[in-house]
Parts: sequence; C-alpha cells; structure tokens
Amino acid sequence: MWSISRHRDAATAAENPLVPVLQSFDHELGRALYAATNSGSLRRRTWNGCAFNRAAAILGMEVNHLNGAADAFQLPGTRDNDFMKTWDRLRGSDRRCPEHLRDALLAVGLFADGEVRSGEQASASSSLSATP
Repeated sequence: MWSISRHRDAATAAENPLVPVLQSFDHELGRALYAATNSGSLRRRTWNGCAFNRAAAILGMEVNHLNGAADAFQLPGTRDNDFMKTWDRLRGSDRRCPEHLRDALLAVGLFADGEVRSGEQASASSSLSATP
C-alpha cells in the first residue's frame, strides 16, 4: 500500500524550479499566488486562469499580459517573464502544477521574518491553507 504525505521534505522544495524565481517576489504577491492555488484550477500557457491572472484578481487588479504583471506586481527586472516561463514549462497536469506552486511558496515563506500579522491576516492565512 502506498503512503501519501502532505508534508514535503527539504529536497523536494530545493528541486522545485519555482523556488528560485519566487524568492524575489514580495510577500503580498506570494500570499495572493498562494490564495490563487486554492481558488480552483490554475491553467498554464494562457492568461485566462493563470497564476498571475488569478493572483491579480484576488488583489483587486486585472492582469492579462507580462507588462501588466510587471506593473501591477512591481516585479524587479525580468522576474515576471522568468515566472511565466517556469510556470508554463512545469511538468505535470494543470491539476498538479498548483501543488508545485504552493510548495514553492511555502518553501520561500508567505510572511517576512518578524512581520506582525494583523488579525485579518492571521484569519486570512488560515483560510488560505490547503484543504485536506
């Protein structure tokens, strides 16, 4: 019988190609992307339903192209393009890839060290957690 664990080990996070790309993203974008992974199926190779599109909607914005993502999320350099290339090239199904994104976001961290969470953020982070 196969044992399936929801916990990922450090090696899995280190092998996730999204981890280095996400390290330069601010925590607000990271939390929006995390919420997007829990909002239903994310799609790759299209703007309609992609991770940036959904994260922007969660933040009350609209993003439909790379320049829009760079402006909306104030991404440094070519990080928007790096993310999209990595996201679109992930191995696996559109159903499985949000798990890779969620794992990478958790490995990078959703809050800055020492960041004080408001009651609203604390309740939001618990509501953003993946459902078992």
